[in-house]
Amino acid sequence: MSRVLLFIAIFVIVYLLFKYYRKQKIQDSDAEEKAATTAKAKQAEDMVRCAQCSVHLPKGESLVTGAADKMKYFCSEAHRRAYSDQAQ
Repeated sequence: MSRVLLFIAIFVIVYLLFKYYRKQKIQDSDAEEKAATTAKAKQAEDMVRCAQCSVHLPKGESLVTGAADKMKYFCSEAHRRAYSDQAQ
C-alpha cells in the first residue's frame, strides 16, 4: 500500500512540474512576441504625401524628384509625370 501512495505522490509531483514548465514556456513565448511587435513598431517609416494626389505613403515606397531643398514625393510614376506636365 505504501508503494502505491509513493507512486501517486511521485506522479503528482512530476505532473505539477510539467504543468509549471509548460506555463513558463508559454509566458516566455508571449514576451518574445510582444518584444518583436514593439521592435517592429519602433522601426516605423516616416510618411510622405504625394504631390499630385495627396495620398500618404511610406517614404521608402515613394518616388522622389527634385533637389534636396525642394524634394517632391509621388505615389506612382504616372503621378510624377502628371505633376511635371502641370508644372511646365
